[in-house]
Amino acid sequence: FQTCDLYLAAFFISLGCKMVKPLRDNKSHRVYFIFEKNPLLNEMKVKYFSRDGKVDALTFADNIESLKSLCHNVMTSQVR
Repeated sequence: FQTCDLYLAAFFISLGCKMVKPLRDNKSHRVYFIFEKNPLLNEMKVKYFSRDGKVDALTFADNIESLKSLCHNVMTSQVR
């Protein structure tokens, strides 16, 4: 599964999903977060968008900050 939605990715990570790697799309200049296959990912995505998903707030905030940093590193390391 891949998404360029930073907050959805942080939600998945907060629930224990494993991110395989970040991937930069050179055309759109977006960073995609690639996750391991998990049969529950679609269910988690529905819960996230229906505002029914529950995660620890501090864990979610920490994961957002980590992913922002990762995006910055991916964008700057592949530009050179």
